[in-house]
Amino acid sequence: MIISNKSKAIENVPFSIQIYVRNIKKALYFYHKILGFEIIRKHPNKQLVVLSFHDSIIILNSERGREKIKHNPGIQLRFLLKGGRKILERYYEELKSKRVKIIKPIKKRTYGLLTFHIKDPNGLELKFCSMDKI
Repeated sequence: MIISNKSKAIENVPFSIQIYVRNIKKALYFYHKILGFEIIRKHPNKQLVVLSFHDSIIILNSERGREKIKHNPGIQLRFLLKGGRKILERYYEELKSKRVKIIKPIKKRTYGLLTFHIKDPNGLELKFCSMDKI
């Protein structure tokens, strides 16, 4: 089922991330309602959802083949936000107000980017960065 007019755009994205999750409803709530990712497409079996965030495509999938996911992949996802420091700082404060688990507070890192890290409901680490070095 196509949800957004961005659905056609996902065909032009050369890279997307697929996250295997144990609970699709919990993951979708977190990524859509808490983090603000846009739902682009839901698979009819409701076990796969395509989301968009600042031109990134993320696929949440609770099945691998026909097998339910019982463990978590060990990955970190990085999202580069357009708009620089102010956009990142505003988003950080928004997530704090929603009581998202911040594991590394917003800070300029030694490599020059402003970043912060959170955990999603499946224990995956998500890193958010400003596009421009500061």
